[in-house]
Amino acid sequence: MRNIFILFLSGFLFSMCTHTKKEVHFKTFQEASEEFISNLTQNDTTIVLEIGTNIMELLKKNKIDEALDLLYMIKDYQLYRLDSDKKESLKNRFKMFPVLDYKYENISFISQGMNDIKYTVTFLPERVKNNSKTIVLMFNPVKVNGNWYFTVKEKGQLSSDTEEKIHPQSFAPKEITLSKNI
Repeated sequence: MRNIFILFLSGFLFSMCTHTKKEVHFKTFQEASEEFISNLTQNDTTIVLEIGTNIMELLKKNKIDEALDLLYMIKDYQLYRLDSDKKESLKNRFKMFPVLDYKYENISFISQGMNDIKYTVTFLPERVKNNSKTIVLMFNPVKVNGNWYFTVKEKGQLSSDTEEKIHPQSFAPKEITLSKNI
């Protein structure tokens, strides 16, 4: 019995000595961004531009509800359809600042959950004597499971336009997933 115990103990100690510790590697923001961008194709750019143009054209035609049906929101790294409060808030914003015309400015792919497509929106007619007839509208296209979804960039949300940037060596953010209601 003692020999069995010594044999068992020897085997256990041997396995402990030969067992190598697996190192866990967390992606940096830069690694996640480079990986995301390297997997994009021209088709991704085309799709994002088409969705953006479709939303802007609906807004220009004052089909606000139809445009809002194409928008989503992110909460706790999950993508949801707009809730009624968010829909109402955006509806009021587009009524206050209607899209009379728009101009595509640029697109910037950064990561799975943080991208930019920027438009300059004319919300006052040319005949109105006012220096600021335009505002900027930015969407955040998010790619989840191979499909693109648009969210509205919120004030304070990082973008390629903001001075504040994510440090390249910081941890990559958690990936956005679809909620069960989509």
